[in-house]
Amino acid sequence: MTVDRSVMGRRSKARGKGWERAIARAFRAIFGEGIFRGHQDSRGGAAASEGADVDGSFFWVEAKHGKAVSVWAALRQARTK
Repeated sequence: MTVDRSVMGRRSKARGKGWERAIARAFRAIFGEGIFRGHQDSRGGAAASEGADVDGSFFWVEAKHGKAVSVWAALRQARTK
């Protein structure tokens, strides 16, 4: 069975959005109602928005969800924004 790449991309994007929402809920429980999922540019890639994945706290949050997450790549991403 082959799965269309666009379907796989939508699933991956939806999973990422869900993870960002879950992180935002967890931060909201600790820091209060000012925490929310950051607004992301729909273009993706290097042209993505300059905002954090979860916004409203004094932390810059890059929410990564996957089997093998590169902490160093995520740190580079956060530092370049």
